[in-house]
Formats: sequence, structure tokens, C-alpha cells
Amino acid sequence: MFPLSKVISAGAIFACVSTTAFAHHGFTGKYDTTRPLWLQGTVETAVFQYPHAIVELAVQPEETRIKNPSSVEFLTTSPLNDPAYIGKTVRVEFPPIQRFNNLDGKLKTGDTVSLIVYRNCEAPHQLRVQWIRLDDGSEVVRNGRVQTETQGCNQ
Repeated sequence: MFPLSKVISAGAIFACVSTTAFAHHGFTGKYDTTRPLWLQGTVETAVFQYPHAIVELAVQPEETRIKNPSSVEFLTTSPLNDPAYIGKTVRVEFPPIQRFNNLDGKLKTGDTVSLIVYRNCEAPHQLRVQWIRLDDGSEVVRNGRVQTETQGCNQ
């Protein structure tokens, strides 16, 4: 038999880990496909870890001219510059799929990149990368839907 204190401790640890993962991934959140955002700037950090690659991006202090890439089939509307992000450093997450995980070593601190991201409708409003133009001009795209996409936020 396990002492009751060990069972309670194990349960508490499991609950904390589950809650952290739940909050981090926004499993109950929805990413708004009707308002894709355009971010352009300099990579401050790029960390490739499980389950997501995470990049801190210093967004240019002025709006950038958006040029819709032809490689992006998922867009239903043109991406927007959002004044809330201009001139700030933002955290963006890449979907945990191979084509983005393969950017390890190709995406580095100091690189200038352009991104199209979806914003989570629910707090903490994570930004999920759908498309990236790397410093060398190459593009990586994630086409297709996932279960966490929605047509607009109800706010």
C-alpha cells in the first residue's frame, strides 16, 4: 500500500503538470483564421525544443509593406500589421511539425524574417506561425487546417 500522503502528492503533481500543459497549448483556445497577422523583424532567440520551436522576434518599429506570398494557400484574407506588436518583442510558437522543426540551425539569432501568424482568441493569446520567410529568402509554410482554428473571435 502507498501512504496517503504519497498518493496525494502524486495527484497534485499530475494536476499541476496537466494544467500547465493545458494552459500553454491553449487546447480550449481557437486561432482566428479571419485575421492573420504579418510580423517582420529580427530574431532575438530561437529555441527548438519539444513540443514547439519558440522564437522571440523584435518586430520592426514601423509597419511593413505586406506582400502576399504565392506559397500561402491557407489565407482567406490578407494579413494585417497590428499596431499592438509594432516596435515590440513578441513570442511566437511554431506548430510541432517536421517542416518547422527542420529549421533548427537555419533560423538563428540576428536573422531578419517575415511571418504570418494566427492569434489565439483566448488568453494568453499565443501567436502561432503559419508561414515564414527566412533570412535567405526561402519560405516554409503550413497549409491545411487543424482543430484549433476558428472563423473569428467572439470578443
